[in-house]
This record gives sequence, structure tokens and C-alpha cells, in this order.
Amino acid sequence: MTMHGSTPRSGRSITARASRVWPVICLVLLCLSGCVAPGLYTLSSRMEGTVFMEGQPVPGAEIRFEAESAWFGENEPVVIRTDERGRFVIDAWRKASAGALYHQAVISQTLTIELDDAIYVGWRGSKMNYANNGELDRPLVFVCELDRPEQRYETNSPGGATGVCRPT
Repeated sequence: MTMHGSTPRSGRSITARASRVWPVICLVLLCLSGCVAPGLYTLSSRMEGTVFMEGQPVPGAEIRFEAESAWFGENEPVVIRTDERGRFVIDAWRKASAGALYHQAVISQTLTIELDDAIYVGWRGSKMNYANNGELDRPLVFVCELDRPEQRYETNSPGGATGVCRPT
């Protein structure tokens, strides 16, 4: 009786076949261990809006946006001014990652508006995902009415958001 030992009938050794399978097994185990894939994460989506006071656009109002991620840290604060029509645009905050341990995204976002030494909370809330437009599942377009009281708005995160900027 002849034993085939480590050489299967195909002529390739078991060791040669295992060396091709082993990287696949490692990758599967790594994914199952709780790691997230490498990629570009949107910590804060692009925001745009118009600032009004008594129904009129407010040019030159200072807009300040700050965000902090429990995993990625703080963004560089964005400070801009509204244009002559009271409009502003804040680009998305994105971070590239080579992969990380699985975790719950928690990003706090605060947009304030300063006008004539008064500071208004435009938008304060949390984002709990890395999806583009993940705050509301639609682009963040605001109407900010400085003469209105702060309101609470439903978002994709528990607790929603508050402020004088109403998502449209």
C-alpha cells in the first residue's frame, strides 16, 4: 500500500496550497476581530446656510464651526463670514484611516454665529456615523434666523440637535 503523504493527487504539496489560503484566513479573522476597513471617513458633512435677522439677510456675521471626534480628535476650527447675501459654506471634515478597531462614531458638532457681540448657537448636535450627509440623510442646508429661539431638530443621533439654524 502506497501512502500519498503530503503530496495530493494534483501534484502540489499541501504546504504550497496552505501558503495561498493562509493570507485569506488571516484577513477573514482580522475582519471578524472587530476592525473597520481603511478609507476616508466623513466626520462632519458639508454645511451651507443663510443667516437672517428680522427677515433680512445678515452680511458679515462670523460663523464658527468646531467638531470633535472621540476617535479622531478635534478638527481645526473653521471661522468664516457670511457673504453679502448672508450665505455661508463650510466644507466637510474628512479623515483618512488605514483601518482601526471597530468603534461607535461619536462626533460632536457646534456651529455658532456671532453678530454685534452676541453669540447664537446655530447647530449643536452629535453625529454617530461616518456617512456623508449622515446627520440627516440629506445635505445640510440651513436657514438661520437669529431672532428666533433655539429649536430642537430630529437627526440620526439620539437627542437630535438644537439651535437657531433650521435644516431645510
